[in-house]
Amino acid sequence: MLSTPKKSDAVIKLVDMGCAEIIEKADKKQWRRSGGNTLAYAPPEAFGKWRGALSPSFDMWALGIIIYIMLTGMHPFDLDGGATDEEIEEKIRQRKSPPLRNSPITAHISDSAINLIERLMAWRPRRRMTAMQMLEHSWVRGETARTNKIAESDKRLKLYKPFQTKLEAKIFSDWCTKAPVSDEVKKTSLIERAFNEIAGGKGFVTTKDLNRTLSKGNKDSPASDSKVARMGLSGFSDLLSDHMANTYYPRGHSIYKQGAKGDAIYFINSGTVEVTTKEGFRTTLSSGDLFGEGALLDPNGRRSASITCLTPVHAIRISREYFDKYVQSREKLNLSLRERDRFRKRDRAKTILREQTNLREFDMAEGEVLFEHGDGGNALYIVSEGKLDLKARGGATVLSIGASDICGLHALLMNKPRNTTAICASEKCTIQEMSADDFFKLYKSSDSIGKSLREVAARRDFLKAIVALTGKTFEDAHLREVFDAVDLDQSGAINQSELKELLNVLDPSFSDEVVQDVMEAMDINDSGTVTWEEFHHIFNSETTGTGEGS
Repeated sequence: MLSTPKKSDAVIKLVDMGCAEIIEKADKKQWRRSGGNTLAYAPPEAFGKWRGALSPSFDMWALGIIIYIMLTGMHPFDLDGGATDEEIEEKIRQRKSPPLRNSPITAHISDSAINLIERLMAWRPRRRMTAMQMLEHSWVRGETARTNKIAESDKRLKLYKPFQTKLEAKIFSDWCTKAPVSDEVKKTSLIERAFNEIAGGKGFVTTKDLNRTLSKGNKDSPASDSKVARMGLSGFSDLLSDHMANTYYPRGHSIYKQGAKGDAIYFINSGTVEVTTKEGFRTTLSSGDLFGEGALLDPNGRRSASITCLTPVHAIRISREYFDKYVQSREKLNLSLRERDRFRKRDRAKTILREQTNLREFDMAEGEVLFEHGDGGNALYIVSEGKLDLKARGGATVLSIGASDICGLHALLMNKPRNTTAICASEKCTIQEMSADDFFKLYKSSDSIGKSLREVAARRDFLKAIVALTGKTFEDAHLREVFDAVDLDQSGAINQSELKELLNVLDPSFSDEVVQDVMEAMDINDSGTVTWEEFHHIFNSETTGTGEGS
């Protein structure tokens, strides 16, 4: 805000609206005024019997809180970052002092800084230092800076250096594969989340903590170290900052454009970005999401979408060099990232189909048939509401699809009759129909859309062939048994000839080109065969987070 309307002597001041007075109507004749507070930064006199009018001492307490957070990365009354306002208020009411002296959380902070925080956060307002006293404090004036703390910090950092690359790879893998977190957890940075998980809530990590974390399922983890140096969040962040760069982008900034050469992957710490493509796809990503992996996995290395900041964004940027190091020799992570990228591209293609305006919508009742095995294929169908079961000729369910999914691709792309029957499996199904002419106009307009839709159709033909081979609903079949049934030579990988033999069960007239399309759709790592690990990633939704519903 401006402190005066006069331009000549106006001063810009930063204002927290928690200092505003709230005016409420007590009754018909009287108005009640009360001070507004941000509870996590409010002093004890703001609560209970200490409640009083706002005063400068409120701000000094809040400054103490802010300086504590800046130096430790933690709120003094919410060390884990998950407390409610009520829980924080209760700690302040009970005067539970935050960890300051002789605490590992503040071990890296100078005595002078601790003294400043103590005086700013004095429980009694009259003992709390004033703004002028704070400005004259030796720590604020920079008179108490010492090199010994920095030297000790550097020594601790060296003890952790042997862990650096493996720790980075472990954290990178967790960010790529862990399930979504709650909105409350998203308020903490990705680095802080990793720190808290390793530290177990004690506010610091040791070399033993890292040995324990990195040894889980890892034969090449660093050897145990007898030295148990304690490292706080700031040191932990410094350890990772060499290759996991915290980057700030202002609102409206274009991080990269579709078609540009890709040189990094990004993880969003805070803020929101918009993803757009020339084909008309549009979506948003926010805290905890990643983007940019596709160009680092694709041989041509080009971005498949444009990324623009809708808000100010803090992201962790990891270069192609270290992305390759983290992914190298980690087959599950490599497959997970590749399948995630494919899923996103298939989802983009489906979204673009759904957003077309020339669609005919109609409703179906439970048990009603949309199309039957052997019907001609002259349209694509999009499920707007409800669930459809796609059934093989013998009646076994190949796949169940829900809202936003599509069916009818096979007959259009192959120019063949339908090879499944689609039945409404919910109380009501709302379906959108796209004519063959409209479909092919869109299909041919973009190589990316065409490739993704062919992949959807090819994977579903594989499923249909499995059901034809086993005579069982796919969901009832055991994945390993299914894989072994197709892997005729028991080599641990399905080759092209084995895949062709499987597809012949579904349709002996399938050409070599169709078999090749199915192989490319299933071969996530482009090795020329489909391994058990790839098969498992495609059809086990618990592994990929996507499943084959695509």
